[in-house]
Amino acid sequence: MSSNVTSLFPEKEKKKENRRKIIKLILVMVAVLLIVGFILFYSFINVDQAERYLRYMSKDESYGSFQYDKHTSNQYVKMGDALAVASVGGTKVFDTNGEVLYFAEKSLMTPALSVGDDMVLAYDVGGTNITVISLDDGIVLSEKTDNILFDGDISKGNEICLSTTADGYESVIVALDSKQVPIFQYYSAEDNLHRCAIAEGAKHMAAISLGQTGGVFESSLLVFSTTQEAPLAKVSLGNQLIYDVVFLDKETICAIGEDSVEILDLSGKILGSYSYENFYLHHFSTEGKDFITLVFNQYTAGNTYSVVTLDFKGTVRGQMTIQEDILSVSATGNYMGVLTSGELQIYTSHLKPYHQAEELAGASKIEMREDGSVILIGNGAASVYLP
Repeated sequence: MSSNVTSLFPEKEKKKENRRKIIKLILVMVAVLLIVGFILFYSFINVDQAERYLRYMSKDESYGSFQYDKHTSNQYVKMGDALAVASVGGTKVFDTNGEVLYFAEKSLMTPALSVGDDMVLAYDVGGTNITVISLDDGIVLSEKTDNILFDGDISKGNEICLSTTADGYESVIVALDSKQVPIFQYYSAEDNLHRCAIAEGAKHMAAISLGQTGGVFESSLLVFSTTQEAPLAKVSLGNQLIYDVVFLDKETICAIGEDSVEILDLSGKILGSYSYENFYLHHFSTEGKDFITLVFNQYTAGNTYSVVTLDFKGTVRGQMTIQEDILSVSATGNYMGVLTSGELQIYTSHLKPYHQAEELAGASKIEMREDGSVILIGNGAASVYLP
């Protein structure tokens, strides 16, 4: 039969075509309604809260209760759901139930902690003791270094960098792989490299130097490749003191200073900046999933604080004022917690209120966890709080 022969039943064919169009339209409308319904349903339920309920419903009242020695110099950091505590008596790692998993009896007079994927680095600032503890393998490093320690950092890949003194030099930075084997060293004859950071994978490092230009104090950022001796870049950060330097990701570096936050790439190019030079920085956190938290005040004393969250380009994501003394700030995942003298407040990264609690039994510090729960840390004890 020829392909150009007219159908013998044109009306019937037309009705079939109309029916097909109607069915397609109905299917599209159903799909749209399902999507809209899911979005509305998702917005009205608290997914994290439901997950927390399912996760913790079988736990008894003693779950997440941590006991440790009381020392004013104690430092704390979460390791997933575990907790590490560094003190003059050594470093303890507790499991999720509050039981001591590991105890390294390496005294830390001025303890500092940095946490990686499943390891914690504990070291003595101004001292020589260093400890590395793995959740899976226990104490993998516990020794006394030959030189005084300035700073340390551990990446999400468990690689480590250390900044120390060195005979005949101002300082040296050392990189260790995830097995604690040295893979890179940089000796500085002129600059004091008092802060360091290492990227996941250990391909790059960063350090902050203290020096002078024309007799004026100056901080600079040095970027290194661990495959070559000379720095990739050296960038002036002005005459401000830099409190910390971190890798936000493998290729993005953040320097937190007394006057500003600077965000740079591996070439030293500034990707973003946020200035607060007329205010005093009191607290900060770079542990949020994709945001930085800053807390500052117009005066060195007082209880009127500005809280700002920035994205990784230095753009303001959220901003608010708190009229209470802020004791601690912690950010993880999509949450940011603020502990004041009167209450705990939890916000999203855009500083939208998420939860509020009062009467927290003497907590002086908090550690947010990714599921929205909080470790409330006090003098000699800590506990898990579930919003």
